[in-house]
Amino acid sequence: MAGLSLGTFFMDQDNDGGDDDGADPVPDSDQETAETPAASTVVNISQNDGVDIQVPEDETRSLAVIYFKDTQDDPDDFVKTDEARFYLVPEDVDWSSVSWETQVEMPDAGPVPEGTQTLYNYNLPRFEEHFGLELIATVDLKGVSDEVESPADRLGGITSNVPIKGYYLEAVTDGDNLGSFLPEDYVELRDGLAQETVTEDTTGSDFAEWFYAETDGLTLDGAGGDDILESAGDHASIIGGAGDDRIEVTGVDTVIDSGAGDDQVTALGGTFSLGAGDDSARFSGGEILARGGAGDDTISAYDTDNAVIHGESGDDNLNVSGSGAVARGGGGADFVSINNGATGYGGTGDDHLSVDSGSMGVGGAGDDLFTVWNFFRDEDGAATVTGGEGADTFDAQVRNAYRGEADDIYMRITDFDPEEDVLQVGVFSSHNAVKSIDIVEAEDGSYTDVMVKYKAYQGIKGGLAVIRLDGTPGITTDQIVITD
Repeated sequence: MAGLSLGTFFMDQDNDGGDDDGADPVPDSDQETAETPAASTVVNISQNDGVDIQVPEDETRSLAVIYFKDTQDDPDDFVKTDEARFYLVPEDVDWSSVSWETQVEMPDAGPVPEGTQTLYNYNLPRFEEHFGLELIATVDLKGVSDEVESPADRLGGITSNVPIKGYYLEAVTDGDNLGSFLPEDYVELRDGLAQETVTEDTTGSDFAEWFYAETDGLTLDGAGGDDILESAGDHASIIGGAGDDRIEVTGVDTVIDSGAGDDQVTALGGTFSLGAGDDSARFSGGEILARGGAGDDTISAYDTDNAVIHGESGDDNLNVSGSGAVARGGGGADFVSINNGATGYGGTGDDHLSVDSGSMGVGGAGDDLFTVWNFFRDEDGAATVTGGEGADTFDAQVRNAYRGEADDIYMRITDFDPEEDVLQVGVFSSHNAVKSIDIVEAEDGSYTDVMVKYKAYQGIKGGLAVIRLDGTPGITTDQIVITD
């Protein structure tokens, strides 16, 4: 064990025992009572027996061990300091409120000293000074395995004639600022809840609970309360029940019914019903079928080519990505973001559809807004949009429209009606602007191309973006709105 040599150490307090002048002893009956020397704190450190600390009976301070660690951005020497520090702690120091949820809230070290020109770090010396701690022993633990049940096991055990409290104190990587402070017996909490690991079908109560399961095929039912339900097993069934629940699943082929309340769901592939409430859900991978239910829901499906999400009733926010992914807004004024070859439907209501290159958006009934703000010459090809019933607005804001005409059209509108629909063109995150617009109709009447020419910028030739309208709706240039 490095850091302190093995042996016995004394922390001496003031001791005025007087001088021996060599005079003859005074008879006991005439001798004044001699002052008893002040006791010392004794620290014994043994390779086999660990650390033993004996504190004087009249010592009013408490005993604490702080396991201090400081790391650095060096893969070959990541742990800079790893040690156990033993302190006498003044009576007025109260660390009883320190917990998992407050670990990054370092105790106040007071004002920055006058005249300090640089950032005044709250480091270990300031921590010790602030609380008036007296260091009585340090044991270097660098290189000692931390795969133990208790940190005291790294020392070979700790014994003392008084209670001793343990804490973890850690500095931020590549710096001396303290980053976290925790009691040794901390309980990991989320929203004030302690995790309960379960291995069989479990139903909660009317109160909030945090259940965690790794077993395949389990059913977790939160029942009432604002629960946290976690499952790492496959083929799980999760029921949120009443309350604002958080459901987090890392297994596959899961069935989730979040129930009533404003729930938050994160999961891989499976079948999901979010129920009533303004829910938030994020899904990725595997086959996904999700239904938002009543309420204004936010649902995203990423990294999947086989996902169908339904917003259903309410003003929903849907985001899908992948060539086989489909989003359906349903009723309400929905926002649908359609990316990487996905397909999105607004449904009934005045919806807003954002359509990526190579993707398709269908507005449905209602006065819908389509935004196509993609890169010029995007390799995924044109965005395809269909307005459906209603007076729709198609907003094409081209990014980086430079260097002549692209090989592919920028956007295709399948049902443009100049009598009620609006086409807007402009630039997005570019320094140039629209220069002119021309209308070119195909000889066979199958389409009409809106040729949008952009200005040059700093010697770079402007681009020519083509917006294709199916058929010959008879649009004229004065019906096209140029935006800034």
